[in-house]
Amino acid sequence: MGRHRPIFVKPQPSGEVSVAMQIDPVADLFPGEAPPRRSAVPGIIIVTVCLAVFALITWAAVAELDQITRGDGKVVPSKRVQVAQNLEGGIVSEIAVMAGDRVEPGDLLIRLDSTQFGADYEQSRTDFLAARARLARLAAEARFEAPAFAPDLPAEMIEVERSIHAARAAELAASLAMVDAQSRQRQEALNEARAALDAAGRRRALAAEELDVLGPLVARGLAPKLERIRAEQRLAEAEGAIEAGRLAVARADAAIDEVEQQRRTTRERFRTRAIEELATAKLDHDRLVEQLPALVDKVRRTEVRSPVKGIVNRVLVTTEGGVATPGQPLAEIVPVEDTLLIDAEVKPADIAFLHPGQPARVKLTAYDYSVYGMLDAEVETIGADAVVKEDGSSSYLVKVRTTGAALTAPDGHPLEIIPGMVAQVDILTGRRTVLDYLLKPVVKLREMALTER
Repeated sequence: MGRHRPIFVKPQPSGEVSVAMQIDPVADLFPGEAPPRRSAVPGIIIVTVCLAVFALITWAAVAELDQITRGDGKVVPSKRVQVAQNLEGGIVSEIAVMAGDRVEPGDLLIRLDSTQFGADYEQSRTDFLAARARLARLAAEARFEAPAFAPDLPAEMIEVERSIHAARAAELAASLAMVDAQSRQRQEALNEARAALDAAGRRRALAAEELDVLGPLVARGLAPKLERIRAEQRLAEAEGAIEAGRLAVARADAAIDEVEQQRRTTRERFRTRAIEELATAKLDHDRLVEQLPALVDKVRRTEVRSPVKGIVNRVLVTTEGGVATPGQPLAEIVPVEDTLLIDAEVKPADIAFLHPGQPARVKLTAYDYSVYGMLDAEVETIGADAVVKEDGSSSYLVKVRTTGAALTAPDGHPLEIIPGMVAQVDILTGRRTVLDYLLKPVVKLREMALTER
């Protein structure tokens, strides 16, 4: 059949097969040779492209990208500039810092002369210690005891109070000695009165016995009547002596009671004086207790120290030996904290997607973020209304606080960040797939198509 190939076979009614022949153009081009086979490369390329497109679409539908709202701002102090002052003022004796110095809380800024305040404090402290020693002595005197002093009191003050106590104790002892002498005299008088009373009682008994004996004798005429009269007289005298003795004993007892009362009065007078002086000393002591902290504070305030960690912005006194008036600003400190506060300006078109608490990233223009990195942050507050600038543009003020306060150089040392540095703030408002980004123009076109007039 040569260069002719069968194309199809059609059954014949007679049962024979008839082969239709068709001329093969390829075989005609290559006489005497088998025709070449078709290549599979184009099919493979088509399949590969289709798979790549499918994979790309799948990735675009799954992969998510951050939605970012950007704003420009600057680093601001989270606290207002701190002004160092002194309440009383005084003579400037030392200026310890310069503008630009970094200070920690409590670092010395300005020292004022403390001579006058120091002298007032030392005098009040001396008076306070003396008041304590005096209180100890007077409290002991009020109890009629020897004073016991605190070991931290100066020895000379203790010696002074011991001397005063010894003098007063001697005075009290002398007064009581006089009372004791009077008491002894009164006791002797009492003893004499009692002895006289006893003697009068014995005489009365003898006179009564004598009268009892003479009575019957005189009645019988055996003894003269005069003897009985004399016996009666002696009895009357004895009874009179007894009465006088009783009165003398009573007077002596009263005199002794008077002396004892005088003793008690002397002791009570001593105690009363001690209590009165103790009350006065207590008032002085309490006044000094309240006064000393104020004087200590005055002395302490002569050293004007930084209230916060920060950077010295300005030193407002420049002359050592100059006079600072009461309340005069002496230095300004810009606070530096462990976190930074960024004031960022955001366009009104982007503000609807912002809310406090959203994560953010801060890039400082002074440091290349590709080299030194960025600071993680969080949205703290969002302005309630847009702020219109002089050029007519408007923006919302968004405050962003960082979680750290320093960047690190490649060699490991920290980089200084100070208020005023310009920053770019990227606020993460959500996530979208790549396919959403690619289809966004199509969606917008579909929404706007065929709607024009």
